[in-house]
This record gives sequence, C-alpha cells and structure tokens, in this order.
Amino acid sequence: IIGNGAYLALASGFLMTDMISLRLMLVSGYTGLVAFHALHKKPLQIPLRWSALFVVVNGGAALLLFMDEWIGFLLSEEELALYDEHFKDDGLTKGQFYYLMKMSKKEYIKDGSVLTQEGRVSPNLYFIHKGKAKVFHHSAFAAYIGEGGFVNDVAFQQ
Repeated sequence: IIGNGAYLALASGFLMTDMISLRLMLVSGYTGLVAFHALHKKPLQIPLRWSALFVVVNGGAALLLFMDEWIGFLLSEEELALYDEHFKDDGLTKGQFYYLMKMSKKEYIKDGSVLTQEGRVSPNLYFIHKGKAKVFHHSAFAAYIGEGGFVNDVAFQQ
C-alpha cells in the first residue's frame, strides 16, 4: 500500500502544472518511497538513499518557490503598485520583482537628457515610471517610449 501510494503521488506530481503543488506532491511521493524501502527487513540502500535525496531536493525547491511567492510582503506600497501596474502580467513573480527593486535606484531625469546613444553599450537599464522618452534612429526621431517601457534594453543587453 505504501509503495503504490508513493508511486501514485509521484505520477500525480508529474501531472501538476503549478510548480509548488508539483514539488509538494513529489516530496510526499518520495517520502513514501523512503518509508517503503526503510520498512523492509533488508532495505535496498541505493533506492532508499536516492529517494531520500529527492525528498531533500524537492523540499528545498518547494521552499524556494514558496518564499518567492510570499516575499511580496517586503515590498513597499509604492513598489507593490508599480509591480501590479507594469510587471505582474508579464510573468515576473513578486520575489523576482523584489530582487529587481533591490538592484535598482530611482532617478529623476531632466527633460532633454541623453540616456543612451546608438551603437554604444549602456551600463544602465532605464524603466519609465512617469513621463516618456524619445527614441532616435540614425539621428531621426523614431518613436516615443511611454510609462511602463524600457528605454535602452537593447543597448543594456549588449
């Protein structure tokens, strides 16, 4: 019963689309396999040890995913509003956004300032929270980048 239940949990885990649910189901399945092997008179050491390792690996991965989901409480109200308005629907988790905010700094740029130049690598990536920026291509006006856009993502990636 324990062995079949463990394999049923593993099979169910592989069918999950939510990563936290998948990891938790795999933890339960591999925990069942550890119990199954440990209850034998002469347990097979290789499957017992590998199953125990998979419990630890999947448990750690579930913990990281859980922390990534719930780290949002560390964001300020302003940061949460920015996340909800511009980043939430793009697949960025609150945890990823939290670390992005830790690496960033808020800057107020004067009108007419040059943020990046064509053909040059840029050490900074600019996100427009308020306002807009003009984009020039070969010295000719090409477009505006408005709120919620990145000014120099190509130059930054180079």
